[in-house]
Amino acid sequence: WRTDIGNGIRAIGTENTELPTVTLSIKIPGGHLLETNRLEKAGIASFFADMMNEETKNYSAEQMSRELQKLGSSVNVSSSLDGITFSVQALKKNLDPTLKLLEEKMFRPNFKEETFARIKKQTIEGFKIAKTQPATVASAVFAKVNYGDKHILGVAEDGDEETVKNFTLADVQHYYDNYMTSQGVNVVVVGDIKENEIIPKLAFLKNLPNKKIDIPAVPEAK
Repeated sequence: WRTDIGNGIRAIGTENTELPTVTLSIKIPGGHLLETNRLEKAGIASFFADMMNEETKNYSAEQMSRELQKLGSSVNVSSSLDGITFSVQALKKNLDPTLKLLEEKMFRPNFKEETFARIKKQTIEGFKIAKTQPATVASAVFAKVNYGDKHILGVAEDGDEETVKNFTLADVQHYYDNYMTSQGVNVVVVGDIKENEIIPKLAFLKNLPNKKIDIPAVPEAK
């Protein structure tokens, strides 16, 4: 099935009754390409996704993890070239409380300075470790050869040591305040649930700001 939920949100789904589970993917346009004209902040979308996986206004990261574990569910935030994706897996019987936790993550993040500092340090350490892995080095060099230093596709989606050093907590808040939108959101539903059951449960997505996000045109590679 396919349907419009409203406020620019489109959904597609398929029912599968083999297992009593439901998987959801909610993709908000944005991601790495937003920094096409601001290369010094390239990788901020990936960093933002990491921060969205941390504490919220009402739950510490540990409490959120514990609640999801109790339900046998998962809610993860990731970034890509052109979007931020919220991925949900749940048993059908526990879908409602799982969606409440998704709503908490989506609408009530709590960006703390100490969490920001920890993730920044871990990210930079990760780059140092990556330099010892030939495949990772080759991938980075390949991108630079293809696109050059001054092109968004020449920088990895999680940035590099130089760009991550430029990130501030205000950049994370800026991403949340300016790029969370309902316009162009794509929802994919797979599992033991019918269209008329899931759509009312997703009504909270219409509370996302209804604004158009313009992703800059990617310049041609030289």
